[in-house]
Amino acid sequence: MQLNRKFLTLFTLVVIAMCFISENSLSRSLKAVTWADIRTEIANYICIELNIQPNGDTFPRFNLGDSYRCSPDENNSGKLASSVHQVLEKSGPLLGGIEPHHLEVSYDANISLEEQNIALQEKLLSSEMFLRPVLNRMERALWSQGLKCDDLPQLAVKPERLVSWGEFSEYLAAYAWPDPVHTLTDSNGNPFGKTHYQIHICVGINGISELIENPDEDLVYSAFVIAFQEKFIDRAFIQFGETLEEKEFKQITNDSLRTEYLRRRLPERIIQDGKIQRYAAAKLKEYFNDLRIRMN
Repeated sequence: MQLNRKFLTLFTLVVIAMCFISENSLSRSLKAVTWADIRTEIANYICIELNIQPNGDTFPRFNLGDSYRCSPDENNSGKLASSVHQVLEKSGPLLGGIEPHHLEVSYDANISLEEQNIALQEKLLSSEMFLRPVLNRMERALWSQGLKCDDLPQLAVKPERLVSWGEFSEYLAAYAWPDPVHTLTDSNGNPFGKTHYQIHICVGINGISELIENPDEDLVYSAFVIAFQEKFIDRAFIQFGETLEEKEFKQITNDSLRTEYLRRRLPERIIQDGKIQRYAAAKLKEYFNDLRIRMN
């Protein structure tokens, strides 16, 4: 049986109209909140944490997310709080890559932490690096709680950027940084016991400063987002273990030379790892609206 083409066209128009009416009805039923309300709630999650080094130097870090809620309010567990928590949780990998130097934040012992927290909140809430992942997720999170915001800021869309695996991989590999190899020695300098090997997934300053001249900040940040994902960390540790088993490495007996070998060879192995390449490409696709970087 064939349906009349005019009937199909009319049916399609009716469906579109019903969807439009339904969407508008839903929009009218949502409770309105303002961007000022949202900013205030987000600020509850932002505060400075002081990191004091063994040499006495102090530098600021800031924490984001529920486990580091800086201004807990037991009465503020409503729909807006739930929306903001949802956004920050889903934005976590992107927000974790924002460092104090991106915001030109420094610690001043002569100013109260409360004042510095307020200044930090203002800088973050004015930073495109922070706002882009938050705003990309805010509207849906509000809708899920029966809320809407008519004055959400609108950021300009960043131009799309294509990068090769060869270009991107050196940044990603730099985050897996071998620590100095250490062999215990006795009072005469003779080695005894096991030699200690370890890597850490760091903020990239060590590896990138050693391996890349004039680093590209967009690639530093994008690689960070992937480097702190569990699957990358697992593969990096596998590659590290296999590097320790290489014949050439086992022939080295000097700790400094062992460290040099690991810091040269581990990035090479990560770059050659097809599983890491495919995973990185998939993650760049997942976060494309935030990073605007695609692997060609």
